[in-house]
Amino acid sequence: MQRGQASNNRFAPWWNRGIEMAWRIVLLSVETSLQRASEQRRSDA
Repeated sequence: MQRGQASNNRFAPWWNRGIEMAWRIVLLSVETSLQRASEQRRSDA
C-alpha cells in the first residue's frame, strides 16, 4: 500500500495539471458553444 501511495504522489502533480487543463478546455468549449447557440437564436429571432 505504501509503495502505491508513493508512486501516486509522484504522478499527482502532473496528473492534476492534466485534469485541470482538460477541465478548462471542456468549460471553454461549452461556453463558446452556448454563446454561439444564443447568437444563432438572436439572429433567427
